[in-house]
Amino acid sequence: MSDDLMKELRQYLLENGKAVPMDDKHIWDQEAVSEAKRKLRDGTNEVFTLQEAKEVLGVTRKYLVPF
Repeated sequence: MSDDLMKELRQYLLENGKAVPMDDKHIWDQEAVSEAKRKLRDGTNEVFTLQEAKEVLGVTRKYLVPF
């Protein structure tokens, strides 16, 4: 996929609320982010540790803190 097409797709997803920007290059699915937020609200206190977030979300540190 060309860089121009990737930029166009990224812009489309962001403008239509389908994705959330993580930085200048990376985006995450909006529904996945919303689900993760819900799980953290339901499964932790207002303040939680990285370890607690890993357990609630079922992910490794690599994916929880990717950048």
